[in-house]
Amino acid sequence: MSYINNVTGYRPDILASRSVVNRNWAVIEPDGIVKNVIPGFENCDITILAPRAWAPRSPTIS
Repeated sequence: MSYINNVTGYRPDILASRSVVNRNWAVIEPDGIVKNVIPGFENCDITILAPRAWAPRSPTIS
């Protein structure tokens, strides 16, 4: 499930999450972080955080 803590597989409750997302901030647990690749960025870990599907498309790269 996560590449950070080497935990693989699914939780007993697939919809369970300890992550908290509010209007101006978010705390995302390591199991909820997905490793991404963007062409041109090498030797780095990239995580793309995007707003909900109904929100304007403005992803944030961290």
